[in-house]
Amino acid sequence: MPITSLLRNSGLICVENVMASPNGEDSSMTSPNGEDPPITKKRTFGLTAMNKVEWNVKGQPKNKKGGNTLVTYIGVIVRQMVPITYCNWNDKSLAGLKDIIWQDIISAFDVEEKHKAYTQFAGKSHRQFRTKAGKFVRDANGNINLKPPKKYANIIREDDWTTFVKKRTEDKSFLDAQSAINNLTDI
Repeated sequence: MPITSLLRNSGLICVENVMASPNGEDSSMTSPNGEDPPITKKRTFGLTAMNKVEWNVKGQPKNKKGGNTLVTYIGVIVRQMVPITYCNWNDKSLAGLKDIIWQDIISAFDVEEKHKAYTQFAGKSHRQFRTKAGKFVRDANGNINLKPPKKYANIIREDDWTTFVKKRTEDKSFLDAQSAINNLTDI
């Protein structure tokens, strides 16, 4: 019976036909009639078509002209690459990571070097992500969650989450905001 297996090799997908005999032996070298099986070539892809982004007079990406896609892409890249433990986007240790993010953006989008300042949006995106994740620091009963929420489990490592929770629960402004929210719900 024919079995089709997908091989992933360096980003390319290769489909290979494999014949299995009824007794479970792999007969991929010869077909049932004794002939050599046809050779299947790797499917190669052409050059990557980069997304076009049009910019307005103020240097902001236009919404319907690739801007929404760019903003979404930056948000996804930041969530995946920048650990949640960084409190400030201007941290000097993030310089190398910012360059990697920029290289990733220009490999996916047709943007010029003069628009590199737009990566400041990545800082805003990181701040938004930290704020959303901060809502999961405590459960409904007020207990501290020591594991990342299921929603972000594939993005946030457990040790990063523990550090994030520790910083958040020791942060005076965060605790004041939490107590204000609790006072509003008690009314």
